[in-house]
Amino acid sequence: MIRVGIADDEDLVRDGLAALLSSQAGIIVVSTVSSAAEAIELADSGSIDVLLLDIHLGGRGGIDALREIVHQASARRGDPVGVIIVSSMSQEEFGVRAIRSGAAAFVPKASSPDLLTEAIRTVASGRRYLTPRIAELLADFAEHGPDDAHQSLSHREYEVFELLAAGRSVTEVSEQLSLSVSTVSTYRARILEKLRVDSTAAVIRYAAQRGLV
Repeated sequence: MIRVGIADDEDLVRDGLAALLSSQAGIIVVSTVSSAAEAIELADSGSIDVLLLDIHLGGRGGIDALREIVHQASARRGDPVGVIIVSSMSQEEFGVRAIRSGAAAFVPKASSPDLLTEAIRTVASGRRYLTPRIAELLADFAEHGPDDAHQSLSHREYEVFELLAAGRSVTEVSEQLSLSVSTVSTYRARILEKLRVDSTAAVIRYAAQRGLV
């Protein structure tokens, strides 16, 4: 029996995934949680084999939680739980980032139930599950490295970048991500440096030119 945990901050998504998986032979949903801290605790509990993890969780993001899960497993010299990122975010922007951070698979929320269950069974067996698009992106990354400056941003920097590119102020970003204004200002400065631009307006133009907003 494959024991699955679900971490998503939307009640409907958690309940929907749990209902879907409950009808699949050989799979049982052990627990559902809504925050990154709960996801890390669940992954470290030894009660699950596979964790379905959303990228956007309240406060700390899913990619940061993923890295902590991998780090904790390494610290105790154990095998990490197989983490499948299940997200509505673009494979192009987050697929490679997720796999390189330690995820065993990246599955878009728009995928078919069959694809998700196939990914769960593959990851539970100790292997990675790569969609053809993710495999292509990983190959391109390995051969050429990141194509654009924004791909060098850390996950948290990218979250701040997205909000700034959408026209949010530093204060609004701090409220949405539950970070202090000074912390967001620090991230903003790093983003400007990495993108080689000098203002938030230039960040907005950069994102618009690449179809990122």
